[in-house]
Amino acid sequence: SGCRVEVAETVAGGDAVRVWLPVAEATAHQPLTGTAAWSQQQKGGLSTTGIRFTGAAPLLAGIALGLE
Repeated sequence: SGCRVEVAETVAGGDAVRVWLPVAEATAHQPLTGTAAWSQQQKGGLSTTGIRFTGAAPLLAGIALGLE
């Protein structure tokens, strides 16, 4: 389980990352943890990063996204 996010800083593959979904009750106070699987620099200075969730994060992501 994973996601893609846009971030202002460069993230390298293999970097540990944390994602907060403040609008999702399931993750509002607990970040989803994961590893950057890949990253691409975009126009305008943003990077699009693919994140693979680790630990309990896939379960929380599914709940947060309504995929229970």
